[in-house]
Amino acid sequence: MDGVVLLGLVQIIGLALVPLALVSLFLHARDVLKRIIALGRRVGLVAPLVEQPEGPPLEELAATLRRLHPAVRSPRAETTTVRQRGILAAYDGVLVAAAVALGVRTTLADVPEGLDHEAERLRVEHELQKAGLSWEVTKSGRPPQPDAE
Repeated sequence: MDGVVLLGLVQIIGLALVPLALVSLFLHARDVLKRIIALGRRVGLVAPLVEQPEGPPLEELAATLRRLHPAVRSPRAETTTVRQRGILAAYDGVLVAAAVALGVRTTLADVPEGLDHEAERLRVEHELQKAGLSWEVTKSGRPPQPDAE
């Protein structure tokens, strides 16, 4: 008879704990789901998480470079020194962002203004163009199109 009583007691305790487990699962569903997905990724049942690139898209960076490049290379005569420095700083910032997006090493943000800074700016422009980023503008006002083969 003791085995029947013990089994009945285990059943009563089990039935009492089921609502508690359901409420706990409901309250922590997000964490449980994250752990299940992580386990699925670990064993290969769920596709790996695709990392989203940080910063603005390359198209936006190229458009900004396209807009700023003429003012950097041939500033207007009426442009004040302060405005020109601001344009250069903005241009350098976009160059650095594009370099980060394309994996091009740069020290442009660390080099103080001067000849070394200008040389690094030219190097980064060259490396970005080698990496396929184009912001030069043709006479039509549009970026050059790649050669059709």
